Amino acid sequence: MSGAPGHTSGDDQGVTNPLIVLVVLPLLLGAMIYLFSESADSERYAVDLSRALPSPPAWSGAEAAAEQVDELLHEVPASNIFDRNLEPSLRQKLESSPWVEKVSGVHRVFPGGVRVDLRWREPYAAFRRRSGAFQLVAADGELLPLLVERSPVRPPYIVLRDLEATRPDETPPVGWLAAAVREGVHVIRDLEKRADAEVFDLLFIMEVDVSNYDGHIDPRKSEIVLGARSTAGLMPPADAPPPLRILWGRSTHHAKGLVELSVKKKLSHLEAVARARPGFKGVHVIDARFDVHLLPGPDADRGR
Repeated sequence: MSGAPGHTSGDDQGVTNPLIVLVVLPLLLGAMIYLFSESADSERYAVDLSRALPSPPAWSGAEAAAEQVDELLHEVPASNIFDRNLEPSLRQKLESSPWVEKVSGVHRVFPGGVRVDLRWREPYAAFRRRSGAFQLVAADGELLPLLVERSPVRPPYIVLRDLEATRPDETPPVGWLAAAVREGVHVIRDLEKRADAEVFDLLFIMEVDVSNYDGHIDPRKSEIVLGARSTAGLMPPADAPPPLRILWGRSTHHAKGLVELSVKKKLSHLEAVARARPGFKGVHVIDARFDVHLLPGPDADRGR
């Protein structure tokens, strides 16, 4: 006789329990295997950025610059090789560095590597600080965040010689200093474009003094003053102040209309002095801005 409705016999329970085990146990094992594999894959495909950057360029101080860029990679959130945000986040972070001019490509290297193609920003000029150390300057005039004892680029160096002499305790405003350094770079570019001028066989430009940029000290004086030495005879020590001052005016980039002479015309004034005074003997100041080239003494540019 069958049992009452809703009642399960002991034989039915004995059959059901093994069925539950047979169904649930494989599911549990499958879930464990899936989680384990996911964990293993996550570790396997985790992005390692330790070798993402190309070798830095071969100039003194480049390794220190590369270390600054490498520190930025530690700020990139952890991700895996399949993360669609990997490339834009890396590109944005790296291009925020003043040492990186452009990121041209981010390549995934399976299972967890990344290779970045980029163009390093190299120093074009150097700004000599009051301490004697050099701060490097990019070709666009941006001050780069690195001080070095020896400049990896050749003179002329950008300086604040007049400002040190007249206001030794003053710290120039950051905005003004950045603009003045950019003007110094423009002057160097102007000179570089005329590097084949004959006068440069007789004269070596050592400094571009931007102390009076934008009339910061005296608007009546030349905004840019070049420090130079004659190439005749023995060269003095590198840290000796240039004995010859050239009142240059402004760069062609910031020329004041028709008032500013061309670089070619200014250099012709220097050549005229070189012909009149071989070896620039006895010359202390040359005004390259006007047809009257020679000034009588080392302080003759006052009020000019």
